[in-house]
Amino acid sequence: MAYNPSGKSGEFHYLCEMFLDSTTLYTADEDLSIQTSNTSGQFYEGRLPAEGSISRSLGTFLEPKESITSLSLTFDDRDGKIRNLLTEYTVANRRTDVWVGEGVSKSGYSVVFPGVIAHPNGVTWDDETVTFTIIDKRLRARKVLPLDKYDIVTYPNVEQRALNLPVPIVFGDFSSAADNPVQVRAWMVDSTTRTFQVASHGLLGIDRYLKNAIRISPSYIQNVNLAAGTFGLSSAVTYDATNDIMAVNCKGLYTANNTLIESPAGAMKSIYTTFMGLTGYDLNGTAFHTADAATNPDKVRSIINTEVSTETILGELQSEAAFDMRFVGGQYDPKIRNLDLDTARLDFRDADIVIGSDMQEKVMFSAVRDPDRITTNKIRARYAYDTINAQYLGSFTYQLTAAVQEASAILERPMDYNWYYQDSIVQNKVEREVTMFSKEPTQIEMTITARALLKNLADQIDFTYNVFTDRTLQIRSMDLDLASMTVRMGAWDFLSMGMGRWTADSAPAWSSAGAADKKKSGYFTDAAGYADPSDSTSKGISRWY
Repeated sequence: MAYNPSGKSGEFHYLCEMFLDSTTLYTADEDLSIQTSNTSGQFYEGRLPAEGSISRSLGTFLEPKESITSLSLTFDDRDGKIRNLLTEYTVANRRTDVWVGEGVSKSGYSVVFPGVIAHPNGVTWDDETVTFTIIDKRLRARKVLPLDKYDIVTYPNVEQRALNLPVPIVFGDFSSAADNPVQVRAWMVDSTTRTFQVASHGLLGIDRYLKNAIRISPSYIQNVNLAAGTFGLSSAVTYDATNDIMAVNCKGLYTANNTLIESPAGAMKSIYTTFMGLTGYDLNGTAFHTADAATNPDKVRSIINTEVSTETILGELQSEAAFDMRFVGGQYDPKIRNLDLDTARLDFRDADIVIGSDMQEKVMFSAVRDPDRITTNKIRARYAYDTINAQYLGSFTYQLTAAVQEASAILERPMDYNWYYQDSIVQNKVEREVTMFSKEPTQIEMTITARALLKNLADQIDFTYNVFTDRTLQIRSMDLDLASMTVRMGAWDFLSMGMGRWTADSAPAWSSAGAADKKKSGYFTDAAGYADPSDSTSKGISRWY
């Protein structure tokens, strides 16, 4: 029988830290003295009600993005202390963190909502309470890219066609030697000096200059300034600012040590820091490094030359790279969709699922097949977009015949890759996508006891209940109930979607493999799909990458 907590389970609490200009307001759901180190502690006043909820979600697999929500916190203010703070301090846009955890040591708590006080309309009060609206701090980080335009003030002699167009951002390899080479357009930004600009930033290199797709001899190119992304054109070459198109083959943004930024995680990191103004403290460096290694040798590129939200551009990149971007401990924390090692996962069973009510012995659990309707057995993909000619240079169609026969229908989905451009890499990703989603994925909804409180979105858990035995689930949504300290969790059956690893050279054969080896390694199968024809449970386990 499942454990059904009444009220709060154990010593679980939630804390709020509101950072005003020269003071910090420490509050909790009850008076608490929290140990912050071996020699110090902090008292949290019990001003918060034991109620409310915090909701988080990663979105769908096809459009992965953590939802950004707001949180309303009502403080007990019968003594007027907080109202007095409102007259002494500015509270608009001030950092506010909400923690959840267990016990009296700060190490047992984790930030579940890093936010700022909304402005305007972020504070209301009466004679007994003060209510703050806290918004997710990532809302303030969003930007519209590119940041710069060819305006008449900065570029008084810019050609008319470029006036008020965005100054492009160039990620990746657009050199003539790259796979599916694409040219990057350059605009004349100074008609008096015949200077052209390629990007709003420095370029790692330019190897060809072209007018109307015809290469120009380097002898006619002058005053090349890679740091500014500009070059000059000799007067010996005519240029019609009404009809001609100047373009280059180049390599885009690069790091401080002159390394081209072309990995998926590297491009994400650059967008967050260079263009959104975040610092290294806002990013989980270890997680970015892990994601970088997991996607090697993938390369990406993009010309951002139309106005687009960073949320959109990052969402495209994360989807193509199969990342989930969570927000853990106040930091951006990418999670690649690989099967975690067994030691990294908690095991949840029937005793962890909450009973719905005392009147009926029914746990809060349900399962549904493919609620987002993402099952497919055929994908038509386009990639390597050419911004000058407004067309994709590459295309690839893949159909899984066995899956079509099993479903008795073709379930077709189109996909455009706006970052990935290499033939073999895109084709591998399309094949993996079809393999992953050729079986209907199972989504599980359940309410879990306080054991799940400190889990994060995209974490993986092992699950045994109902028809599931030691299945690996990935957490996609979490609704934290502050009154009962339980979590309403939405999770996907990770293993059924083929998200694993190839069999290691040291892995045992199927017949002698243990349960852990079978879960974390793929196996080649016979034509009927069995790793071991004599073992009916070995069918379908080769759907790995």
